Amino acid sequence: MNLSSDVLFDFGKANLKPEAEPELQQAAQTLKSKGKGIIAIVGHTDNIGSDAANQKLSLQWAEAVRDYFKAQGIDLNYQISGMGESQPLKPNTLSNGEDNPEGRQKNRRVEIVINKTKSLSES
Repeated sequence: MNLSSDVLFDFGKANLKPEAEPELQQAAQTLKSKGKGIIAIVGHTDNIGSDAANQKLSLQWAEAVRDYFKAQGIDLNYQISGMGESQPLKPNTLSNGEDNPEGRQKNRRVEIVINKTKSLSES
């Protein structure tokens, strides 16, 4: 599952927005029905800001989503990580060097991966 950080968070912030509730509830329902093994929650940012700031922010996003699920009583085996800007889905800039707002938006996300084995290395 990919959750857009623009839905979940204000730009550059790690506090969940109230408007994120429907998307988080849908993800929570999926976890309740399918969450058995390790649940990887991975935050990703665009390239605005320093590498260190993006790394920290992406981890904070993943932690905020995990904390939401735990507050909903979904206490599973979570594996949290932040990838910063290292794994973009789309280019942050266009081929002519100009900013690519649509690409950056796709790159700001929290991924949730349900792995049904005991550890990710066993898959």
